[in-house]
Amino acid sequence: MSRRPNTRTSRLVRTVGMASLVVLCQFQSHRMTTSAMLASPEPFFEEQPNGQVVQLQLHGDTYDSWMTDMDGYTVLRDPSSGSFFYAEDDGHGGLQPSGHLVFPNPDNHNRNLQQRHLRPSKRDCQGMICGDDDDDQRNTVGGGGGTKHRSDRRSLRGKQIVKDSKTIVDEIIAKSKHRFNMTNTSSSPLVDPNGRRLRSIGTLRNLVVLIRWSDHQNRVLPSKENIDILMNHQGPHPLCPTGSVRDVYLENSYGALDLQSTVTDWIPINNTESYFANGNSGRSQRIREAIRYALEYLDKNDLVDFDYFDEDQDGYMDSITFLHSGYGAEFGGTDQFGTFYTNRIWSHKWGLYDIPFVTQSGVEVLEYHISPSLWHRVGVSIGRIGVIAHETGHFLGVPDMYDIDGGGVGLGTFDMMANSWGFDGSQYFPPHMSAWTKLLLGWMIPYFPSPGVNRVAAAELQDATHPQVFVITEGFPTGEFLLVENRQKLGFDSIMPQDGIIIYHIDHGSSTAMFYESLRREGHPGQADWPENGNHYGVAVVQADGLYQLERGINAGDAWDFYHSDGIDSLVPCRDPTACQYPNTDSYQQGIVARTNVHITDISISGEEMTFKYRVGDFETEEPTPAPSMEPSVHPSLGPSEQPTRCLGTGQRCLAHDNCCSGFCMYRKKRFLGMCR
Repeated sequence: MSRRPNTRTSRLVRTVGMASLVVLCQFQSHRMTTSAMLASPEPFFEEQPNGQVVQLQLHGDTYDSWMTDMDGYTVLRDPSSGSFFYAEDDGHGGLQPSGHLVFPNPDNHNRNLQQRHLRPSKRDCQGMICGDDDDDQRNTVGGGGGTKHRSDRRSLRGKQIVKDSKTIVDEIIAKSKHRFNMTNTSSSPLVDPNGRRLRSIGTLRNLVVLIRWSDHQNRVLPSKENIDILMNHQGPHPLCPTGSVRDVYLENSYGALDLQSTVTDWIPINNTESYFANGNSGRSQRIREAIRYALEYLDKNDLVDFDYFDEDQDGYMDSITFLHSGYGAEFGGTDQFGTFYTNRIWSHKWGLYDIPFVTQSGVEVLEYHISPSLWHRVGVSIGRIGVIAHETGHFLGVPDMYDIDGGGVGLGTFDMMANSWGFDGSQYFPPHMSAWTKLLLGWMIPYFPSPGVNRVAAAELQDATHPQVFVITEGFPTGEFLLVENRQKLGFDSIMPQDGIIIYHIDHGSSTAMFYESLRREGHPGQADWPENGNHYGVAVVQADGLYQLERGINAGDAWDFYHSDGIDSLVPCRDPTACQYPNTDSYQQGIVARTNVHITDISISGEEMTFKYRVGDFETEEPTPAPSMEPSVHPSLGPSEQPTRCLGTGQRCLAHDNCCSGFCMYRKKRFLGMCR
């Protein structure tokens, strides 16, 4: 069916000028493939055929997932027997069961050091984990790769994106300043590489399609009315006690984006959950069959006016969400009906790139995202807002901000696009998007700090007329800079373990592959020849404690990553090139380390408005040697009567002048903090 013309006189055109206009089309194509949800941080229990119960944990995302025991030893499930074995290398880049069963209290006889943190190769992932005959799900560098089905038009656009990607930072900084001064116009639409306009400002009409697998006809599912509450209700409700998906975007965008959803009735699908999961959590072409079937059902029966959801009249659905009748594969384990996670659907955003669906009226559905309508692996509780909000972010064009190969965690819980489970894992508190992601969506305005004292309001309480983030470019090469934002325990960020200033180090000048490559090249002082080895995230949180735990995959963010006067209150250049303190404000693009002379000092006590001093220049002689204070021996939330011990015990972090009970503080190379020995 041919697509109808893109002009329509019967409806008002509402295309909004935005901060980064063509910029989003550059980064959105980093993966014209799968964007996904991270695995649940919650361990699960499985029963071996011999009756023993073992505790396991799922890692990764829909593109690349694996199981381990609680000590990090890789585990495989034998589908024929249902037994869980420790994994071993099969000698061909893949994994196979070792023959050693996982036991409740494993010992060294059942596993060895070589089995720890084993991962399948990319070849193995593409052939088995990501789905047979599914080349389209590969991560593509700059959008230039993909399957033989992808049109030449899209491939050519991908090549152009590679050529232009180094200009992204300059364009964002230059254009986002004008976002609030631009009027609605159809002359400067924001489009993705396939021609679909991306909307992150104004009212966004979203169609929510409820699909019921053929073997779920007798399951108790959330009603259409309850799903409407989950998607649209403003403010807390028993079904969404912290707010709805709509609230997530109203809060993150400072009212700039109003996601208004229309929910369908439950649509009976023509096959089972396990058929569409295909043994790999829905990472194959089969899931697209279900999406097309549901769309054809709605279209042929005239159940939806698809034109209503193409408000900008570009010929594409503005926004569409699918919620299915099963439990999410991202929870891992076996659900209450005996279905293992590989036979359930992992939440993801993907596209119908090979054969796009076109309605009878000519509206094309090119992309979709899908999430579970039910929470966890048991019960009938309605799904939660975190996963739906995360996948909706992909539909707006923003990428995953986690480390896509699992070496670290990327931005961790400092960006909903990196971890929408939240600090407590409940998905009731999906964290705010980072300042970087909000810049990409046109929701913040970059300001350059002035010499002296600068004030920054909490990211959660920004003035909707000019939400600000500080951008520091002085001394940095093109494409590299710092972002400074104030994150407070408010709204969806209210359960953070601490609040204060968060500083990001952005570098997209050294890689045309932007997010695919730059979010898998974690760098930290424990690596050989770092930072000269060129390893670092393209978007990195400069963690105040200097422990680089996000890069090392130790946690997804903690209280010691914030800057404030009660802890670490400055970030300055490397003072001694022969023994640098980390982190610092030096540039490191392409492994070329250079002092920027940027000093961010005297950061205030944490609060809804914070201040910091900014200057560019050499060290002043009276300035003390920059180093973070020791990590408190008590949590910051403890009362004033609960004091830390007078000396630090063995194993606690320390500085040279600290009093270790054991007598001395031992340092490792290139570390801010040592350890009492």
